Amino acid sequence: MSSQQFERFRTRARRVALPEDVRKSVIDEIRAEKGECARGSRRRRGAGSPVTRRAVIAAGLGTLGVAAGYLALSVVTRPSPAEPTAGVPTAEPEGNFFALAAYADGTPYGDNTVIARQMVGSAGSRGGRAGLYWYAARTLNFDVTGTGIEKIAYALEGDVVGFPEGDTEEMPLDRPYAYLDALYNHPDQVGEGEAHPDHGGTLDGFTVDYANQEQDQDDFNRQIWTYFPTDDELEELYRQQNALFEARDGTYEGELADMRASNAFWSAVERRSIDVLMQLTLALTVTFENGETKTKRYTIGIRDNYDDVVAAFDEKNAELSAQMSIYQDDPDHQAEYEAAYQSWQELMESRPDDLFTLTET
Repeated sequence: MSSQQFERFRTRARRVALPEDVRKSVIDEIRAEKGECARGSRRRRGAGSPVTRRAVIAAGLGTLGVAAGYLALSVVTRPSPAEPTAGVPTAEPEGNFFALAAYADGTPYGDNTVIARQMVGSAGSRGGRAGLYWYAARTLNFDVTGTGIEKIAYALEGDVVGFPEGDTEEMPLDRPYAYLDALYNHPDQVGEGEAHPDHGGTLDGFTVDYANQEQDQDDFNRQIWTYFPTDDELEELYRQQNALFEARDGTYEGELADMRASNAFWSAVERRSIDVLMQLTLALTVTFENGETKTKRYTIGIRDNYDDVVAAFDEKNAELSAQMSIYQDDPDHQAEYEAAYQSWQELMESRPDDLFTLTET
């Protein structure tokens, strides 16, 4: 693929439009507490027009009624490579060894499979074009643990890796695809006209010195971008969320219906993204200090009750978000607003982080 093609897709993936009609009082409170930016409420868009969302980690997402399920359920906090790896599911011989840290720290969940806490997250960008395609960016916990390691080469494998031939922004997708990208985390440290540091990666892999894992994570936000075709269910959910947004009447029932529809649509988008993720294999090839090399491969899955847990989380989030929406500007119901806000914060803090699995193949 040419560099011009790659830049075209990179530009498409990063385009994010923030809707208007921001629920100002809630956002101001969130920004004051968290120092984060939140998106505005939704507006109706015509079929085929760009639709994007920049999700907000934990702080603003639920309040604004945007399918907090997946993002809030799966925010990645990277464990230190120095943390103990108790509960390693498979024994390694003495000497050189390695494993993906989330796998080594996981809870057994079948043959060579573990429940991997804090493994998969949302990179915060998702959207698409109605009638054509949708996308969502994912983050993974790439930490590796082991002994005697010099460097780690990561590679994405699978039929969905790379761009489809002839794909353009104006055409419907006929198959899903995925690729790796990396955003520099400190653009403010780059002078005008200067290039960002090279992340050393390609569409399907990158290499990191073992001793520099933490520095690499500080420098770059490595992401897996997943694109997938639209379908009848997504189009209908998209239509419903726009219709119910327009139908809001200032009542709790109207706000709740709007929140539920938004959650249903964006949860379906996130779920399609995870379906693409599950078609990938993450291959790790480690070079040890003595020159020996070993390779291990991992696939991502979800727990049997994944959809039920996400649905329950989305429903509670919708109820509390609807309460905050109708009470936030009413001086006679500030106590109710504060109670709903406190419950919503507790919901965010109690989000499960153990819905994904890793299998060593």
